[in-house]
Amino acid sequence: MIKNITTAIVALLLVSSCASKKAERSIDSGDYDKAFNIAIEKLNKDKYKKSNQKLVPSLKTAFEKARERDVKRINALKKSNKLEDLKRVYTLYVDMDVRQDEVIALLPLSYKGKEYNFNTYDYTNNIAKSKLAYSKGLFSVATNKMKGSKLDARQAFKHFNDLEFINPEYVANITDLIDKAKIKGSNMVLFKVNNKISHATTPDLIDELKRVS
Repeated sequence: MIKNITTAIVALLLVSSCASKKAERSIDSGDYDKAFNIAIEKLNKDKYKKSNQKLVPSLKTAFEKARERDVKRINALKKSNKLEDLKRVYTLYVDMDVRQDEVIALLPLSYKGKEYNFNTYDYTNNIAKSKLAYSKGLFSVATNKMKGSKLDARQAFKHFNDLEFINPEYVANITDLIDKAKIKGSNMVLFKVNNKISHATTPDLIDELKRVS
């Protein structure tokens, strides 16, 4: 029995050690998101467990490095007005905010008796501004696409849907715009059916049709 307990404890220590090493390797390779997720998962299970507390330094490093990376990306993307870049700026701000919330939910965090401080920021305005810029971009591109071909209208349909998803209050008639784009982008085939049975049948054929019916 004692042997089994000892084996289990050793196994748990090895798992925690492996998690710590994986996080460190991920940081060294520049995969800060992976390192962050490894640490968050373990600490969410039990942040007071000594073996899990080993991940606190890695969490702090990954958190800071990821933010530094994302801020650099945002600064570079802000030089562009391309729709995909506007979207990326918005999603990066949201990602940073979510990542930060995950850390805040775990605070305070300590390792070897030392409490680790995490610098946090208010991303509310950044998210609002980038969301507005992306919304404007979606509306502008979609409106211009509606002036084009059927294929353009299909792209407009997608952009209007994206706009409704992230910012449904941006335009009051977003549902109407989506419907118009859908109609314009659809394949419409008109059929004209003429009933010529009275001109193409004989009395005998009419009697036969009556018997069949």
